[in-house]
Amino acid sequence: MLLWAKGDRGHARFALRAAIDLDERDLASIKALQRIVAEAGDAAEHADLLELEAKLRLDETGQAAALMKAGQLCLNALQQRDRAATCFKRVMELEPGNPLAFHLLSDILEVSQRWEELADAFRTRINVIEADEEEISLRIRLAVIERDRLDLPETALATLNGLLALSSRHREALEARAELQSRLERWRESAESYILAIDTAEEQNELRSA
Repeated sequence: MLLWAKGDRGHARFALRAAIDLDERDLASIKALQRIVAEAGDAAEHADLLELEAKLRLDETGQAAALMKAGQLCLNALQQRDRAATCFKRVMELEPGNPLAFHLLSDILEVSQRWEELADAFRTRINVIEADEEEISLRIRLAVIERDRLDLPETALATLNGLLALSSRHREALEARAELQSRLERWRESAESYILAIDTAEEQNELRSA
């Protein structure tokens, strides 16, 4: 790294690239070259090197960190949404509870109308989060996707039932469940859900006026 220390980054970049071409498992050279290309603003090569780093690392934390950086470069600097989505999916496999990976991935999938993948991402997130409020919000959105985008009323119904297990008087979920039960011709169940939704609405109105 003497050439780099002297400021001759062009020669250092050439030497490090040559070292990596000789041995793609040379993680020290990969990391050093990342710093040079980042300073140079070469997002394309930086993303390539981060993905290569992720393949070489044995620790999942290091893999996830490298893939997060690569995904963000692909998304923001390179405008490569599909590639970014692949990076964020891999992060979620390594760290299912990573909130940033989930939010960035879900945004890409929703804009791209990749509904099945988006539903899978929501389910992965629901399985690991501990906050009931976030789970309720995600289940509402997931049920809408399953009902309207994937035409899976039974699956959407199960998602809503999971929500109502957390919040039994959630008016929006009750109304959505009643509509689905009606669509499935489960008239008695639908009527019971509508009654609960009406009772809940009345209770909420009374609380507001109290």
